Amino acid sequence: MHDTTGTLRQIRFVGFAGHRSLVDPAAAKAAISRELEAIRATVDGELVGISSAAAGADLLFLDACQEAGLKTVVLLPFTKERFAEDFEDPEEWRHACRCMDSAWWCEVSPGGEDAPAAYHVVARESLEVADRMLFLWDGQTARGLGGTEETIREAVERKIPSRVIDANTLQASWNGCEPTYDSIDPDFDDLPAAASIEELFLKLDARATRGAPLSRWFAAGSMSLNHLATILQAVLIAFAFTAAEAGAMLKLVVVSVAALLPWVGGRLRWQARWIRDRVRAELLRSLLCSHEPGSPLRPPALELFGGDGAFLRTAALQLVTRRRGWEIARDEYLHERVDGQIG
Repeated sequence: MHDTTGTLRQIRFVGFAGHRSLVDPAAAKAAISRELEAIRATVDGELVGISSAAAGADLLFLDACQEAGLKTVVLLPFTKERFAEDFEDPEEWRHACRCMDSAWWCEVSPGGEDAPAAYHVVARESLEVADRMLFLWDGQTARGLGGTEETIREAVERKIPSRVIDANTLQASWNGCEPTYDSIDPDFDDLPAAASIEELFLKLDARATRGAPLSRWFAAGSMSLNHLATILQAVLIAFAFTAAEAGAMLKLVVVSVAALLPWVGGRLRWQARWIRDRVRAELLRSLLCSHEPGSPLRPPALELFGGDGAFLRTAALQLVTRRRGWEIARDEYLHERVDGQIG
């Protein structure tokens, strides 16, 4: 494991799907808790549980995450008022409300479909972000759209490592080959320590600014040495006609040094580091200005910078607790811009 003191830890999602009807809920919850530990042993970073809050297994999963010290993200198939209609037991609905209220983030999945299509959308949303999946399955084929068996098959198609708990025996196994240990994304290893996303942005921005001259130096230095070699050769030829060979040799030496500069720069990775720092700083700048509306699971710029999806989601979820409402954020931004223009 990495020393993560003061650094942004990469979020790893463990998704869940299971059945509503359970023979022994207490035993099923114990099995889920055991499997969460098995999954936690296969990833580095901060493990976060993500699922719906439907009656039955979903609530057991959310409880098990909380007891294991894991944050949770809850995906609702409908608005909370409509979702309540899917609960027959008032106590179970209160249980679901507690899970929603204690979640790190709770959202209604997009689409606005009716059941069962809405539950299908929730399952797809989990699969979109999941690094691991956990299932409680009775071994039966799906009885409709969005069933557990269907989600298991899609997890296999997406090559998401999954633990499947047999709902009858409560024994679990990896669905397919056991995954290799997933270490932290190298881009997270290289992040400066910061107490907040704002501080991280400032440090990345400053590091990118410092790195830009170093990166440009290699490109400009290589071209300048080539020009210098030509000038020196011309001077030697102009003022000492017998020095043509010496001029050619001098040019060869200088041009060779110029040719080595890009190679040295590449080995030092200054150009790559500068580009990476600048891109991440600009992504955070955009996120800080626009994180209020929308879902942190689909943060701004995700479609354009899909390769930085883990970084964007991790940073966006850290900003959830700072949300005050997008209207307030909009007004403050507009006032700041207008005041700045007036100034």
